Amino acid sequence: MEASAESILAAVRSGKMETFPQSIVDDMINGVHPIRSFREYRGLTADQLGNAVGISGAYVRQIETGKREGKAQVIKAISDALNVDMELLIED
Repeated sequence: MEASAESILAAVRSGKMETFPQSIVDDMINGVHPIRSFREYRGLTADQLGNAVGISGAYVRQIETGKREGKAQVIKAISDALNVDMELLIED
């Protein structure tokens, strides 16, 4: 079942659904890794995010630059730390 525009607007207004600034969309269009974009939006360094999920900042940076693929459990932990749906962090 698809959500109506009214139900989405109600969820945003109630705080049950978060919206993100245009800069997040622009980053994704311009090829910025979603983890980096959301991390910076949340005001975290790679080291801070790594510490929050139990990995190194270097590992975070390697995922963001495409040098390493994050394991599913790592991406899930990152999504929890950034408070975004895991699906938003996975590049196609």
